[in-house]
Amino acid sequence: MYRVIWAPAARVELAAIWNSASTGDDQLLIWAVSDLVFRLERYPETEGESRYQNMRVTFSWPLAIV
Repeated sequence: MYRVIWAPAARVELAAIWNSASTGDDQLLIWAVSDLVFRLERYPETEGESRYQNMRVTFSWPLAIV
C-alpha cells in the first residue's frame, strides 16, 4: 500500500474548490477525495489514464488529478 502526499499547490486548489462549492456539495467533495486517495494508495501505477511523458490523469467527479 502507498501513501498519498498532497503538493501544497494541490491543497490550495482543493481549498478554493471547497470554499466556492454550493451548500450540500461538501459531502460530494469528501467522497471524491476519499475515492481518489483510496485508489491511489492501492494501485498508483495503473490508476487513471496515461498522458504525455510519464503523466497520468484520474477522475472522481467532480474532481480530476494529474
